[in-house]
Amino acid sequence: MYLFKRLTIILLLCLGGFLLPLTLLRATAVAPQTASSLPPDALPFPVGIPVSRNGEGRINDAHLSVFGPDICTAFGDPFSPFNSVWEPGPYTYLFQIRIPADYPDDVLRVEIFDPDSINQAAASDEVTYSALATSLDPTLFPPGAYAKSCSSADANQKQPCLLATGEESLVGTVANLTIDHINPLWLVRVDENRGTSTPGVCGEPASYTPAYNTATRYELSYFRDAANGTVEQIPLAAYIGQTGDGVRDNGDHDTDLRWVSPGGQTNYDQPVVVPASYGSFEVDLTQDIPNMVIDPSTGERSLLLEVTTISGASENGFQFWAGPAAYTATVPSAANERNLYTLNNPGSHDPAGVTIEAIGILPLNSNTDNVSIVPLATIGPEYAGQTITVTHFDMDAGSKPPVVFYMDSLAFTPDGSTDGVNENATDFAVSYGGEVDPTSRCFDGGASYNGECNNRWVSPVYTITLPSEQTCDYSNPTPETCTPFYGGELFARMKMGNHDTHAWYVLPLERPSLDPTLGCSAFPIGIPLPVRSVLSPDDPSSAENSWPDYFEYPLTDPMYDLFVDHQPNVPLADAQPGYLFKVFNGTAPSDFVYLAWNRCTTGLTGLTDSLAWPGTSRDYTPLPGSCPDYGSPLVAGYVEPGDPTDREMNLGDWVAHSTSAINTSDGRLTMREHVDLGRVLRLPVWQETVGSGSKAAVQIHRFGLFRLVGFNLPESWLMVEFLGWDDSCGPIASDVPMTGLSLSGPASAVMSEDVMMTAVISPNSATIPITYTWEATDIAPFTVVGAGVDGRFLNWSQPGPKTITVTAAQNQTILTATHTLTVTSPSAPQITLVPPCSNSGALVNLSVLGFNWPAGEAVDLFWDGQLVQQVTPGSDGAFMLYWMRAFLGLGDYEVLAQSGSYGATAVFSVPCTPQAPLSATIEGPPSGLVNTTYTFTAAVSPTTTILPLTYTWTIEGAAPITHTGGLSDTVQLSWTAVGQKAILLTVQNPYGLVETQLLFHVTAKASFLPLITR
Repeated sequence: MYLFKRLTIILLLCLGGFLLPLTLLRATAVAPQTASSLPPDALPFPVGIPVSRNGEGRINDAHLSVFGPDICTAFGDPFSPFNSVWEPGPYTYLFQIRIPADYPDDVLRVEIFDPDSINQAAASDEVTYSALATSLDPTLFPPGAYAKSCSSADANQKQPCLLATGEESLVGTVANLTIDHINPLWLVRVDENRGTSTPGVCGEPASYTPAYNTATRYELSYFRDAANGTVEQIPLAAYIGQTGDGVRDNGDHDTDLRWVSPGGQTNYDQPVVVPASYGSFEVDLTQDIPNMVIDPSTGERSLLLEVTTISGASENGFQFWAGPAAYTATVPSAANERNLYTLNNPGSHDPAGVTIEAIGILPLNSNTDNVSIVPLATIGPEYAGQTITVTHFDMDAGSKPPVVFYMDSLAFTPDGSTDGVNENATDFAVSYGGEVDPTSRCFDGGASYNGECNNRWVSPVYTITLPSEQTCDYSNPTPETCTPFYGGELFARMKMGNHDTHAWYVLPLERPSLDPTLGCSAFPIGIPLPVRSVLSPDDPSSAENSWPDYFEYPLTDPMYDLFVDHQPNVPLADAQPGYLFKVFNGTAPSDFVYLAWNRCTTGLTGLTDSLAWPGTSRDYTPLPGSCPDYGSPLVAGYVEPGDPTDREMNLGDWVAHSTSAINTSDGRLTMREHVDLGRVLRLPVWQETVGSGSKAAVQIHRFGLFRLVGFNLPESWLMVEFLGWDDSCGPIASDVPMTGLSLSGPASAVMSEDVMMTAVISPNSATIPITYTWEATDIAPFTVVGAGVDGRFLNWSQPGPKTITVTAAQNQTILTATHTLTVTSPSAPQITLVPPCSNSGALVNLSVLGFNWPAGEAVDLFWDGQLVQQVTPGSDGAFMLYWMRAFLGLGDYEVLAQSGSYGATAVFSVPCTPQAPLSATIEGPPSGLVNTTYTFTAAVSPTTTILPLTYTWTIEGAAPITHTGGLSDTVQLSWTAVGQKAILLTVQNPYGLVETQLLFHVTAKASFLPLITR
C-alpha cells in the first residue's frame, strides 16, 4: 500500500464480482510537515492514463473535469461530491508528471489550463481558422476573423460554449489528416455552473450563480529518498482556482480560458501575475528537489500533482501541460490563440519528453457528440500477452456504444458495423457494447442505448488481452498468439456525449520484466544507418533525400505538412519519432536492402511471404526439402548465414540479402496493405555489409520501428516514418558500446545539504553493466557498478568551489565527465508565511515554511503565543506546515518558531493592505412614476477594498436602509409624491468611507381623458 501525506484508503470497488483496488486520498484540515514514507520500491507509479493525445497543450474534443463537493455523483464525477457512495467526504485525484532522463532544461514549468470555474458572459466570439484548414479549403476557411455565436442551448452564461469551427469536416479528406491536425472548436466557456440551495442535490440555477462555482486545489510535490531508506513526499507548490463570487475571491487572477503556472513566470500576453498559495509551479530541477527519487533503470523522475475540489457544486474544466519554461515569450497563454499558434507552428511548444498521466482514475469532460478517441495507457513491449482491465463511469448524455479498444501500433480500421470494427482491415481490436451484452453490462445495445449507465460504473469490467508472438504455433496461427507486439498507446474509441463529464478507470499495471535473451522478429527491409531525413518540398538542395514529385502509392500523395514532428536532413542515428526518410533500394551505404531470413529463402516467394503480416522471421514450421546452408528441414525463419545454430536475430548478427525485389502484384498488394493500415513494422537497421551477390549480408546495428508511408517501386524508393528505436529484444549477440557520458547537478549547494549528481550514458541501449568511479573535492573516491544511469548524493562539510568527476568504464571504453559547483555556509534559520496576509479573516489557509534549521532538532511552532505544532526538520533543514485559521479579526498575528538553539518569527496580517473605498457609483433610471418600484445598484472601487462594506441608503421621508456586503449592493425604492428626489449613499469600512448621490425625478402617472367627438 502506498502511504501519502493524507490518510490513505484502499477501496475495493466490486463490479460484477471483480474487485478493483482504488487508492483514495482523504484531505485533512492541517497536513503533516511532509509526507509519510513509502516503501523504496513503490516508485515510479504503475502505468498511468495520459491526460491528452497531444503534448503541446491544445484543447480540442476533451479536457479534464471535476465537480465541486456540494453536488451529486449523477453529474459524472464519482468521487468529488461529499455524498459519494464510493468515497464519502473529500477526495483527491492523482496525476504524475514523468520527466525523462534526457530532459534538456534545468526548469520544469507546470501549467494549468483554466484552473478556475468562472464563466464569462459573452455568447459569441470571432473565430480564426488554422493555417492548414485555410490552405486546404480557402473558400470554407478564409483568412481573417469571423463572428460565431453560441447555440441557443449554450447561450446562458451558466453553460459551457464551444463554437464548432467546421474544420472537423476536413478529417478524412486527406490521407493521415486527423482531428489533432486542425482546430475543431473555439472556446468561449468551458465550465458548467451547477448547484442548488441543498448541498449534495443535483440541479442547476436558472442563471449563472457564482456562489455555486467550485474552488479546486492543485498541489505539486515530489518524492525524495529519506535517510532511513524510505521515500518521503515533499510539497513544492499549491494553488486554489478562483470562483469570482466576491466572497471566496474576486476572480482577479484572470485565469479563465488561460494556461497559467502559479508562482512562475508570466506569459507575454498574460494580464496579471497568478500567485501560488506557496511555492511555484515552475520547478528548478537543480535546486528545488534535493534527494529526488530517480528510476535507476531509466533515469526518469516524477512529480505528483493532486487535484481536490474544496467548495462549490459546479463543474470545473481544466487541463495540464509540463515542459521547458522557455516558451513564455512566444507561446500565448490564451487558449484559443495557443491552439492556433501550436497548430500553425508545429513543435513550438514541445514538452521535451515530459508526459502527464492520471493514476488509476481519469476524470474527463467531452466537448463533442461525435466519435472521440481517448488514450488510456502508454504500454511497453514487455506487456505482450498481459490483460488490461478498464471500466468507465456515467456514460450518458448522448454517449453510445460500442466502445472499441485498440493499440496505435497495430492495424485497426473502424466501420459502421455493430461492433465498429472492420475485421478484414484490423490486426487487433476488442469491442464491447455493440449488441445486448449477455453479462448485463449497462453500456450495451449499440444505437438503442439511452443512458442506462447514468451514475453507474460499467460492470463487469472490460478486459483487453494484448497479443503476443512468443508462443506462436506457426502451423496453426491465431491473432492472439502470433501478432508482433511492440508496445504503444492503448486507445478507446466511442461516440461521446457533448458536455458530458465521466470517468475512466484503468487498473494500474505491474511492470513485467523483459527477457533480454530473446531475439527479435522483424520484416525483411534493412534500413541504412547513414540515411538522412527527407527535405521539405521547397528544398531542392539534395536529390537523394528530396521530397518526391510523385508517389506510386498511396494514390493521393501524403502531405508533408501533416507530419508535424518531422525535421529535415537529420541522420537516422539522431532521429526522433515522426521523422520521415526516403530510402532507395541498392547497395550504397545509404540504400535499403531487401532481406532473406536464410540462404534458402532469398527468392521472390520467400521475400513476398516474409513481408506479409505477421511475418515469418520466427516461423520454423518444417517445410519440404532441405537447405545446404543449414540442412533439413527447410524453414522460413531466420538462420544466420554461416552459423546454422543461430536462430535468434540479435544485434550484431548477419542477415542475408534477398536476391529479389518487390515487383509482382502480390508484393505490391502487401506493401499497399501496410500503407493503408498504417502498420508499425520492426525493421533491422544496418551499417556494415559483407560479400556480394547471393553471398551478400548486412550486420544488424539496431532495430527500429517504422511505418510505411508510401513508395514508388519503379523508382526503387520507400518513404518510411521513424517511430523510435526498439531495444526490447536482441541485445545479447554483441556489446553496444557507450558513446557519451553526461554529468548533471546544481550550480550551488549549502554545507551538509545532500546534492544529487546524475551520470547518464548514451545511447540508452549501451550494454551494461557500467563501472562508475566518482571523485569529488574533499570526498574520498568510490566505485559502483550500475546501469545506464547512476545518481549519487554528495554533501560537503566545508564551503568553497567543488569539482566532481565521474569516470564510466565499459570493457575497454572509458569516458569521463566533470561538473563544478560552489558550496556556501548555511544562513540563519528562518520561517516564511505563504501568504503573509489575508484581506478576509473568515477562513485562512496558510503555509509555514522553515529553512536552515538544524537537522533532527525539534522546532516548536506558536501562533500568537499558543503552541500549535512541533516539527523535526529533515537533513536539508527545511520543513513545510499547512495551517488553517478561522474568524481572525483585524490586526497582526505573530508566528514563532523555537528550537533548542534558534528562534525566528514572522507576522501574519489581516488585512494585507488597509484599503478604504475610494469611489462609489449608483446605477439606475433617472426618472420614473409615482408609487412604482425601481432598482438601484451601487458599485465600489477599487477591487482591493477591504470587505465587508456597510452601505447606508438615505431617502427623504424614509428610514435609512443599511446593508452589509461586498463590492456591490442593490435596493428597490419607490415614492408616494412627485418631484425631484435625492438618493444619498454612504459606503464605509474600518479604514474610511465614501459618499455619493443620484437625483431621481418622480412624475405623476399619465391620465387618459375620454375622447369626445362632435
